[in-house]
Order: sequence, then structure tokens, then C-alpha cells
Amino acid sequence: METERGRATVMLPGGAFKRIATRGLELHVGQEVWLPQSPRRWYRWLAVPALAAVATAFWIQALPSPQPVEAAVLSVDINPSVNLDVSAKGVVLGAQGLDRSGRRLLEQRRVKGLTVQNAVSTLIKMAAQDGYLKNSSNTVLIGAVFKSHPEAWFSGLSSDASGVLKEDNLSASVVAVSGVSAPLLQAMQKPQVSVGRYLVWQRTLNAAQNQTPLTLRDVKKMSVTDLVAPLVTVASRTSSPKVPQRSGASNPKAPAEASKHAAKKHYPPVVLPNLPVTVPTMVVTPPAIPTPRPQQHGRAGRRGHSGGINRHSRGIHQHSDGVGDSSGGASPSPSIPPSHLVPNPVHTVSSVVSNLGL
Repeated sequence: METERGRATVMLPGGAFKRIATRGLELHVGQEVWLPQSPRRWYRWLAVPALAAVATAFWIQALPSPQPVEAAVLSVDINPSVNLDVSAKGVVLGAQGLDRSGRRLLEQRRVKGLTVQNAVSTLIKMAAQDGYLKNSSNTVLIGAVFKSHPEAWFSGLSSDASGVLKEDNLSASVVAVSGVSAPLLQAMQKPQVSVGRYLVWQRTLNAAQNQTPLTLRDVKKMSVTDLVAPLVTVASRTSSPKVPQRSGASNPKAPAEASKHAAKKHYPPVVLPNLPVTVPTMVVTPPAIPTPRPQQHGRAGRRGHSGGINRHSRGIHQHSDGVGDSSGGASPSPSIPPSHLVPNPVHTVSSVVSNLGL
């Protein structure tokens, strides 16, 4: 149709016009020109997989991310009692206050998401600010129960706690105890007592040979220092330092000033050996019941009317009306009060005590 400066206007079948490059061809008006078929632009097809990749990325982000698995339960006992759920990487996943003071500490500061070292340091500092570590006889008990094996982050935790006490010029001692038990870890989801108190209680069961064994209720109410005393010899730290007096007139303010500026003594942490832990089963030990003997009709009748209780040295016979007649039937077993629930220890701690020189 028209040529101009290397370009030409052609009419396509159907009546449409199109300008093309002549590319050195000598074209004239009215000449029939065959146009080559335009190559397919393959890169246009990349939009489809790119769009699919973007949609897949958004879908993956929308999925719930897997939660960290709880590998241990760690406890900190001062007077406040706190349990911490900890991951294998040493990150706090959750916290539980087991008493009123423990819940008050957790209300002051959120420890979830902190490393276990920072969480323990934070709890110790807050307890000191609340006045729980004023006395030098106080003890910080750190306990841990692991699911399958001891975690590496626990090895230096007691030293870190002692460093916090030394930094704040507090002379309390640190005792660490740990064990491996998946059932105990599961039981600590709804704990009645902290992990540390439970582990110390289990180790002290065999230490009390001729004494009445402690119950969990007793362990929960005892101070930490009294609880660990059977396993750890804690020196008396209540004596005030002696200040030498100069000859001549005494200065009443001198002892007070010297005691105020005297550096407090710090104690190295005590780490009890790591032993396998098994949740002790509760064994009911009822009083021994002697075999009933045949009774005469006259005596049996009198006992039947009295309906009293015959007490023997080895057990208790409870007779209701009609029991003890000529048939000579056995008395029913008496109900066992809760005080007869005695834990059955699985592991002895004699080796632990001997290693500590107790």
C-alpha cells in the first residue's frame, strides 16, 4: 500500500493494515508480500509458575507453625515456688506459680520467651527485692526433671544463680538437683509441689531410717533450707562478724558501721548427683489383722450387744451389732486413714549421702 524509509504499510487478509520493516527488501506498491509467522514468546508462560509459587508461599505462611517441644520442667524455690516449662534449646515455654508468692512474682514480670538463665536470674532478683533473701541462712533450690536426657543448659545454671547472688551481695546458698523421668515430666503438668522439692523428697526418703517419712504435704510447707538439710550440710551463717575494739573509750557506732560495710560471705553452689527418677507408687499398709478365734455363745452375745471395738496390739477389729456370734465370722477390714499412705521409694540415696560426706 505504501513504502517509506525502510518501512511499508501492508493490508492483511480481512482488511486490517500493518506497518512492517522492509529490512533491505525492495518493495513497491501493489506487490504481494508474505509475512513470516511471529515466534511465540515463551517467557509469557513463566507467569503461571511464578504465580503458583507466590500462592504456595502465602499458603505455607498461613499454616500453624509447629510449637517447641517441652524437654524439661525447671523449678526455682526460695520461698516463692515456681515451675518453668523449658525447651531443649533452653527457652522458657511457660511458667506456673505454685504458691501465692510465686504467682505474685510471675505477675510482676513475664518470663515466657526468656532463656532459662535470664528467667532464673530474674526470679532471684525479684525475690530479693521482695525481701525473701534477707537472711544469710536462705537457700535457693533449683530442680529439673528431663524427658530423656540431661540438657546442656542445666550444667552451668547453679553457677549463674550464685553469680547473681554475689552480684547483689546476698549470701544465700544454691542447691541444684535433677533427674530424668518422662512420667514425672508428664505429672508436672498439674503439679502439687515443685520439681526441686519432689526430687529432694525422693532422695530423703531412705535417709530417714528410724524416723517417720515426710509426706508431700510436709515437703510443701517446709522451708527450703530445712528440706535440703538431710542431704546437704549447710553451715550456720547467722553469726554476725566480730569487730575488734580499740583500747580506750568505746565507740558504739563503730561495730554498726563495720558490720554495714563488711563484705558478706558467698558459698559455692552444691549440685547433687543426677539420678534416674521413678515416680514412687503409693502403697497402702493397713494394720495387721489377727485371725479371728471361735468365741463362746455367751461372750459372743455380750459383744454383739455392746457393738464395741476390740483393740489388739497388732491391729483393729471393728465389730458391729451381730458380728461375733456363734458363726465366728471374720471382721471386715477397717478403713485406712490418709496418714497410712506411705510412698514406696524406688532408688536409694545412701550412695548420694556418702559421696557428700554426710
